[in-house]
Amino acid sequence: MLKQAADFVSKCRPAETVIIYHKSCGDGICAAAILARAIGKISGGLPTIESYTYSESFAKLAEKIQKFKKIIFIDLAIDKYESELIAIKKSSEILLIDHHELTNNLNDTGILHVHPKFFYSGNSSRYVGAKLAYDICAEVTDVKKICWLAGVGLVHDMGSEDFKEFMDFIYKEYPELKAGKNVYGFDSRLGQITSVITAASYSETAEKTAIKLCIVANDPMAILERKYSEANELMKFKEDISKEIDDYVKNWKSRANYYEDLKLAVYEIKSKHDINSPAATILSIRNPDVIFVLYKILSGIVNINMRSHAQRINCAELAKRITAKLENGTGGGHIPAAGGSFAVKDLKKFLELVPKLVKEML
Repeated sequence: MLKQAADFVSKCRPAETVIIYHKSCGDGICAAAILARAIGKISGGLPTIESYTYSESFAKLAEKIQKFKKIIFIDLAIDKYESELIAIKKSSEILLIDHHELTNNLNDTGILHVHPKFFYSGNSSRYVGAKLAYDICAEVTDVKKICWLAGVGLVHDMGSEDFKEFMDFIYKEYPELKAGKNVYGFDSRLGQITSVITAASYSETAEKTAIKLCIVANDPMAILERKYSEANELMKFKEDISKEIDDYVKNWKSRANYYEDLKLAVYEIKSKHDINSPAATILSIRNPDVIFVLYKILSGIVNINMRSHAQRINCAELAKRITAKLENGTGGGHIPAAGGSFAVKDLKKFLELVPKLVKEML
């Protein structure tokens, strides 16, 4: 299956190809960058890169990308849009690469659908988008020098413990990155780079800066040393907003609705910046036994992020079950981390559903 995907990538011509990745996601950004850089090395130019998040209209995205002959979706759980993808396939070749919870196997439709569940015996959610992209591209060109990008994706989506051998390969290539209390987690130099790249979630400008950085950077340590203008810009974003994230993390017990019997915290984020995801991740890592459900109201939509570091609950299933009962609801992800959105008119219903469904699922 990886070889089939590699053959697809090898035939991509930059002007005819678009890569769509999971917006604001460190893993998605790195996965898209690996694919783009591999195509650039093979064909001498970079493809178009677009981002997409589940709260956006898939129909609008489909209309936007239908002019391309080759379309690659990476780190996106969009197999639920089976009929829409089949319609796009009439005029374009599609490669879908993902590791989120599987809804449909699209390989029988003429779409090349790569998912770890089809060939990997381990925990499929930990075989992250960037690692999949790296393994595919390694079949057709030498991508050894950008192995650190796959490492960032693994650290971001907490898959590095499952791929220690590969992480050790990265540290052999870049020994200066192997530093910190836990070299397989955020507390490492590679983890610090991951934090810089995930500053993409703070704004549209930061998003564009992060993907550009991952395309141009050849020296990962130079990111931490601010030798790339993009890295310097992202680190300024990170420094400014880290104070706000720290405030939310520090004061969650007094601000969140906490259900002691369930060890469930339902927490509204009111920041003008998109800090839900990093705040949820930090909260979950520091309080592994607590289930965190963070939500933010934005332009008639409520965005949600769920975390359960100890995996006391399947967050992907929780997100799906909750949003299925809400207007314009959509949700999904992984067991320890998931997200979604719904119409703001159903906020009260959402707040009632969360503890009820969590109790049922525990």
